[in-house]
Amino acid sequence: MELDDFKNISYLKPGEQVTEESGLCISDLFKRVEDSFKKQLRHKRYFILVLFILSVSYLAIAGKTSENEGLLFIVTGFLSGAIYLTFRYKPLPDKIYSLPLKQFVDTATKRLKYFTITDWIIIIPILILLGIGGGLHLVYRLSHYTDRILLIIVIWIIFYTALCIFGYFAGKRNWHDENINLLKYLEKFRGSL
Repeated sequence: MELDDFKNISYLKPGEQVTEESGLCISDLFKRVEDSFKKQLRHKRYFILVLFILSVSYLAIAGKTSENEGLLFIVTGFLSGAIYLTFRYKPLPDKIYSLPLKQFVDTATKRLKYFTITDWIIIIPILILLGIGGGLHLVYRLSHYTDRILLIIVIWIIFYTALCIFGYFAGKRNWHDENINLLKYLEKFRGSL
């Protein structure tokens, strides 16, 4: 038997009939996982480009103003986000396809998770940098028009916190819509092993 003969073997639970819905094929699994990660890479490249353009824009603006600490915090946050995305969504190594099937499924499932502890540890400081930078810049700009600095700070904190919470749940819903079918397929495949 050649390796190609094993690619199309279906994995089913004992007594389960092969149907269009229940048939699980290794080559189909590999293709679905690879397509999903290629899509993630395309999105990653787009967001890295956007973050880089924003960083350059804010850096140029910071060079023209005297009060630029807030803008420098924002630039640092954007660049940190771009670096995080570069390492978070690395391409799948070729050796992953030679792993035992159970290990492949576990690795793919782990890479598809929305937020892990590591993500939280990295993203929270980046969001804090962006929040501080945005707050400093907002206070500097509005201090020319009002002396109610404490009110501006409170409004910014409430607004920015609400924005982060909304972004988390909106991103989770979007992630769920894009990846739920693949995750269900991986779980079904894991159950049949």
